[in-house]
Amino acid sequence: MAKRLPNLPPDRSSSWLGERLDLEPLMELMAHKMVPVHRHSWIYLLGGAALFCFLLQVATGSLLMLYYQPTEAAAHASVARIANEVPYGWFVRSMHAWGANFFIGLVLLHFLTVLFTRAYRKPRELTWLSGMSMLFLSLGIGFSGYLLPWNELSYYATLVGTQIPGTLPVVGDFVVHLLRGGAQGTGDTITRFYAAH
Repeated sequence: MAKRLPNLPPDRSSSWLGERLDLEPLMELMAHKMVPVHRHSWIYLLGGAALFCFLLQVATGSLLMLYYQPTEAAAHASVARIANEVPYGWFVRSMHAWGANFFIGLVLLHFLTVLFTRAYRKPRELTWLSGMSMLFLSLGIGFSGYLLPWNELSYYATLVGTQIPGTLPVVGDFVVHLLRGGAQGTGDTITRFYAAH
């Protein structure tokens, strides 16, 4: 059984928007869209929740960018300044840090949901491939952001994480040098990770 969306009376903003854009075909499609009852589960909200967390990351990251200084000498001090001196900086930084964890968690849960419901099968192969690309991109962005506070934990975690490609034959040392900008983590490392983030 499927449910129809209720017909809602137009409000002032939709009337104003309707005068400027031709939204009638879109509204007609949405009004008659049938949603199967079995899709009214929280499992089908994971992709949208991950998108919300991503948009939150973009918003809070844009605010943090205004005060963050990606240099070896100033990175840690700028994070401390954001947390202690900038009005509501502690809140924005916490939202960004916790939002990153929630985002990665939701993306992984969404991946598992798609995997176990076998929603990757024909005709959705390209959707699956693009989703896998976004999963690995999300993990890479999360990893690159982990170094940016430039504290002891993030420094050594990044050294361990960047050493993993070093086990690859032939190209391993090159990849490690490319990621770090040298043999050990330096100011070049933080600049590269900030650019990648």
